[in-house]
Amino acid sequence: MEENGKMRCRLCGCEFDADAHECPGCHVETEILKRKVQLPPARGAVSDYPGILTEAQVGELSSMVGAFFKQTDVPIVIAIVQNTEPLTPSEYAFLLYNHWGIGKAGVNRGVLILLCLKERHLESEIGLGLEDILPEEEGDAIVQNAFLPYFRDGNFFEGLRDGTKAIITNLLEKLPTLS
Repeated sequence: MEENGKMRCRLCGCEFDADAHECPGCHVETEILKRKVQLPPARGAVSDYPGILTEAQVGELSSMVGAFFKQTDVPIVIAIVQNTEPLTPSEYAFLLYNHWGIGKAGVNRGVLILLCLKERHLESEIGLGLEDILPEEEGDAIVQNAFLPYFRDGNFFEGLRDGTKAIITNLLEKLPTLS
């Protein structure tokens, strides 16, 4: 990534000075980009790398977010990882969202739901085009009320299903804003 004091961002391809604080193209912090992290390829709308969900559960979640996408053109992607080391779940979600290209370029309306098992953490990454529609406070409330009660009991599928439904319901209530 670094050559002659320059660095190429692996997210947006922008070339910039390696001692800069952040990439001028996508604004990700340079220190995050310098860490050697292999981001996995997307496996579709639901990427369950540890394999905690059944095939039927993956299918149900995929159908739910697929129907929402057909209706609104807003992708919701669910990723389950064992851990995010050496990054924090927040850094990992940001990089994964951008690496996978969730949300159309220029519009940036998309949602990533990231379940990190080792960290016992759920992180959501909301595209900039949706931040006014689904503010952080509302997203946090959905996490607390719809996802986490199930996760505390080890019911990951039920939490992902009900939490994703809550996000979809929230966005559909604001559908005129999405057009």
